[in-house]
Amino acid sequence: MPKINIVNIVLSGHIHRFIPLDLIASKVENVQYNPEEFPGLIIRLKDPKTTIILFSTGKIGLTGCLPKMRIERVISTINIEFKKINFKLPSKIDFNIENIVAMIDIGFKLNLDKVGIILKDFEYDPHQFPGIIYRISNFIMCFLIFSSGKIIIVGAKNNKELREQTEKLLNILKVLKPNKIHKK
Repeated sequence: MPKINIVNIVLSGHIHRFIPLDLIASKVENVQYNPEEFPGLIIRLKDPKTTIILFSTGKIGLTGCLPKMRIERVISTINIEFKKINFKLPSKIDFNIENIVAMIDIGFKLNLDKVGIILKDFEYDPHQFPGIIYRISNFIMCFLIFSSGKIIIVGAKNNKELREQTEKLLNILKVLKPNKIHKK
């Protein structure tokens, strides 16, 4: 099986206490907070490259995370900024994976019309989007399949689900792999 490259992980957590969004927005630089448009405060870190969304209820969302990224480092980086206001996030927060986004290159080009013949539960309108949108029944996962042989995978909740469902799709697509040996 080709290598699955995880490109983003979306996490959610809760610190079970009030977060002073107005105070953070007034004292901490590089935050976005417009409660009339969106109730969360947004912090974009450059290193590690992550976006944090905080809600006054104590809920926290992280996007841009990669498997090797240490969440503790993200929290530590935020807490350096929060020292200005005498507020601190706990160094250990239990996060849940909400979504894993991954990419795979199967190593050969695909005729999307032929792919559509062998798949069920798919959408394909090349005038609207240049790839097939394939949803797996009973799973939130979705595959965006492109003629280049690249596939973007969204919606997995864990690595096992990601691997198993990707392997099932690849087993379906392998019948379309061009034969490398041409007999004369």
